[in-house]
This record gives sequence, C-alpha cells and structure tokens, in this order.
Amino acid sequence: THMLQILKDFLIWINQNLGPWGPLVL
Repeated sequence: THMLQILKDFLIWINQNLGPWGPLVL
C-alpha cells in the first residue's frame, strides 16, 4: 500500500472538512 499517499489524502480531507484547525484537533 502507499501509506504516504493515503496519509496525504487524509490530511487534505481534514483540511477541506475541518479547515486549518483540523491538524490541531488531532
């Protein structure tokens, strides 16, 4: 599997749904 690609897509999804504060929530 391409873990980095999956992680990248996941971070993009968070940014689109939660906004810039998304990563801080995690």
